[in-house]
Amino acid sequence: MYTGVLTPLIRSTIPKRISSLLRQQKTIVHFKTFATDAKDFTIPKTRNIGIIAHIDAGKTTTTERMLYYAGVTKRIGDIDDGDTVMDYLAAERERGITINSAAITFGWEGHRINLIDTPGHVDFTMEVERSVRVLDGAVTILDGVAGVEAQTETVWKQADRYKIPRIAFVNKLDRTGAAFGRTVREIWKKLRTRPLVLQLPVMEDEKGLRAVVDVVTMEVIDWDPQHSDGSVLHRRPVEGALLDEATKARTALVEALAEMDEGIIDAFFDEANGDHLAVKPEVIKAALRRVTIENKAVPVLCGAAFKNLGVQPLLSAVLDYLPSPLDRPPALVTDHHGKTSKLPLSENGKLCALAFKVVHDSKRGPMVYVKVYSGKKKKKKK
Repeated sequence: MYTGVLTPLIRSTIPKRISSLLRQQKTIVHFKTFATDAKDFTIPKTRNIGIIAHIDAGKTTTTERMLYYAGVTKRIGDIDDGDTVMDYLAAERERGITINSAAITFGWEGHRINLIDTPGHVDFTMEVERSVRVLDGAVTILDGVAGVEAQTETVWKQADRYKIPRIAFVNKLDRTGAAFGRTVREIWKKLRTRPLVLQLPVMEDEKGLRAVVDVVTMEVIDWDPQHSDGSVLHRRPVEGALLDEATKARTALVEALAEMDEGIIDAFFDEANGDHLAVKPEVIKAALRRVTIENKAVPVLCGAAFKNLGVQPLLSAVLDYLPSPLDRPPALVTDHHGKTSKLPLSENGKLCALAFKVVHDSKRGPMVYVKVYSGKKKKKKK
């Protein structure tokens, strides 16, 4: 049922004559928040996520925008300028690639996000392996021109081993040769997982990606051209030439979810009276969260991070669909006698943590990154 609707949908092209639609009245949303939001959090409002992908898919570029919109940085770091936050080693800035997994914490919409940006180069696969095991969820960045590449498949298998829930972000849709539909089909064929299209790209003649259609809320999201940093975006109901394609996508999404989640079946018949468009966005989001956490499917979003398009909705999707530590299975621990047992997540239990990374800081000396599974790790007093 899903494939029959999805295949013609993702092969179709969104009409390009959208200038008149984009000039209509819009609701302005300022998404830039403050990093201090991360201080006030609870475990259900915590996300431990990683950014994984093939080299040059746009991992660090996307991450730098996340930090900027969250208020961590005052300007967007640029790989070409060598001033990115996540690529801090001299070799990384010189080569323009991520070598070590870098970690940072920031706040977004009342949640705390602990983010790890992992290497994409095949030579640093073990660096990814060490980081993936401590993640609760991951964002997979895909190059919209190249599609699913070799290292993407390698890292995907690593995440499969640890049963990490994922969402996908099809990036670089501003580039010549980018094909969103082809990339979605490759997710299905090469990564052997079920893609759920949550956004459709809206292209404009000679300018490439201009906006995205949110299939869940049935809204068009576009970024204010007067704010070149992408910090201001607008939402408005889908209508006109875009409505037909958005309706097909919403129908495909609801039908796909109905094959995997009983909750949305009840809502579809009892509340929406069999109308795909009448299913409430919050019902769809709840179903999406369940199937994502259960690793039954992968939500797919799109954008062009270098052009500052699509990053804020991606951050919101991290909160909506990826698990908190409470949503993950208990950790398996082995004691000194070789006995393995499940460790329930608890702040009041005995301290149990995994040191997954050690780096040397020129000012602070050795720094150890740990994930705490039980108890509390307090800062050492001088």
